[in-house]
Amino acid sequence: MVRNDQAVDASADHVEIYVDARFPLEEVNIIAARLDASKALVAGYIPPSVGMLNVGAMKFEKLSGCSFVLLPDRNIVSRMARVASGRELHPFEKTAQLAVDLMAYAQAMDIEIEPSVSFHELAHMSGNEIANLELSHFRGADQGQADAWIELAMGRTSKLRSFNPGELLELDLAAPLSRWRRNYLVALKVGDLELADLTPTERAVSLLEWMEKDYFVAGPGLLYGMMFLGPIARKADLFKQLRSPARDRAIAGIKNAAWDMTHLSDFLKRVQDALTGDSSRRFLFATGDERLANIARVLFSLVREEESLKNDIENVLREWWPRRDAEALAELTFKQLALAGRRPPPSFKGESSDPIRDWTTEAEGRILHRR
Repeated sequence: MVRNDQAVDASADHVEIYVDARFPLEEVNIIAARLDASKALVAGYIPPSVGMLNVGAMKFEKLSGCSFVLLPDRNIVSRMARVASGRELHPFEKTAQLAVDLMAYAQAMDIEIEPSVSFHELAHMSGNEIANLELSHFRGADQGQADAWIELAMGRTSKLRSFNPGELLELDLAAPLSRWRRNYLVALKVGDLELADLTPTERAVSLLEWMEKDYFVAGPGLLYGMMFLGPIARKADLFKQLRSPARDRAIAGIKNAAWDMTHLSDFLKRVQDALTGDSSRRFLFATGDERLANIARVLFSLVREEESLKNDIENVLREWWPRRDAEALAELTFKQLALAGRRPPPSFKGESSDPIRDWTTEAEGRILHRR
């Protein structure tokens, strides 16, 4: 029940929203400020001027008929499950604290958490049994106990007061997602180019040309590839073990990068659908990886076809490329992304019933024989 006990500003125009006196406004504001400072959240909509996590603004939008959905990556979802089941205790490391803050804020503000891609990723890596078990732990964590999560986020307790796992299901979460299969082929192409005897700029241009002539113009994969191929990018944890003598480890690292791309493309697709359909649904992407968050922000600019898109691309490329290269590649990338959704899919030559599978087999073969 809404009562006229606590007033909070909803916008710069000073609209007042009243919340129940029992609502933990001070603690939620502190948690929201931490989340804002973390840069871990990316809004798939235009947030109000007072900030996307402003309590008054969010409650005002909810009263106006909007609903909010949080899309966390696997590292965050796994920490939520581990913390809830008592496998991680306070004081928390950085990602676990982020997960606790997100769960506390989401439960306090009645925000839905949609972790489906995360559990497909876990099942792909570790099998259905482990993924379904962690899903049951996550469902237990996501049951309404906002006060307990807030106490945990504020460091007043070391674990949840109580924990009951959700129903243990037998879902086939390891079944391949078509979006991941497409992103995996992009990731294989990026890995192959990185290992080729080419300059960084030649590798980036080759990726752009391949997408234009032979494949899909895939925005998330393209920007992720540009990040990895950049000569001044932090690469070590992007394509793990790419040059390992054990070539199966290189393939495993490429698969992991494809899941990063898939989290981004899932966010992009949901935002696109909301803008063209149910505009009352607001999506928030959450990741502890600042690089992924930056790409997600550029992708949102792409969806909205903002005039600043070219500058947004150049600004993010400058984190990974020298200035002159960033300017030239931003121009080419901008042109390629403008093609996304405006050109027909590639005409698959030959009689293959599954060209993605066949191309993937060929690309894996090249990676397995490179060093």
